[in-house]
Amino acid sequence: MKGISIKNSERFKTLAGICAVLILINVLAVFFFSAYLSRTVRFVGSTILISYFLVVFPQQRNKVLLVLGAFWLRDIAAIFYEEDSNTLGYFIFGAIAYLGMFFRQLKSLLRFKIITPSITITGVVVLACFGLLYSLESILDEGEYEHSLIYYYYFLGISIVFSILLAIYYYYRIGGLRALLFSFAVFSFTISDIAAYLGIYQENYSFFLVTRIFYFAGLLMLMNFSLSQDADRDESLPE
Repeated sequence: MKGISIKNSERFKTLAGICAVLILINVLAVFFFSAYLSRTVRFVGSTILISYFLVVFPQQRNKVLLVLGAFWLRDIAAIFYEEDSNTLGYFIFGAIAYLGMFFRQLKSLLRFKIITPSITITGVVVLACFGLLYSLESILDEGEYEHSLIYYYYFLGISIVFSILLAIYYYYRIGGLRALLFSFAVFSFTISDIAAYLGIYQENYSFFLVTRIFYFAGLLMLMNFSLSQDADRDESLPE
């Protein structure tokens, strides 16, 4: 693995293998289990993957501990998502995870001179993000859901938009493998959340296949990001 020491590379291959098996198990769970059992399988899977990472890579875990912890707590809330307190917890922990990624990498980027990206590209991305939020909100309006759910949804949605914009700027400003891994992680989590949203509120459970695949892929990309040593040293050097 580029940017990872030989010792860590072998361990990461094991981690990737575990992730692949967990994705397969989760896909089968979506097909054959009830929603409750399927969500429990997802929680157990994320527990196994995150626990392995924290135990095997203790020096790197502090870099993404908050984000991994927030996603793990959200998996607990997701099991009983239909209960009001757990619905709120699902959105809050999700927002904490995205904002954790945002502020963690913003701190590194502030060491560099700010370069303004293309106004056109920035505008298109911002409009696309908020257009997506508006489109997804219309799905909520069509159903009989509590009005407070819209506020939860926008709280999470805005934190996702911030993370997407930072990921794009990170790759635009620095580039390289590490920035690419971070961007892949953010976009994987975003795709996973959008698919979960569509699966729940359009009652099309095939979307949960997309959710599981991209969620575990996002976790793996985030862990790979934290293990990239060379780029980490490069980013610690201010311009």
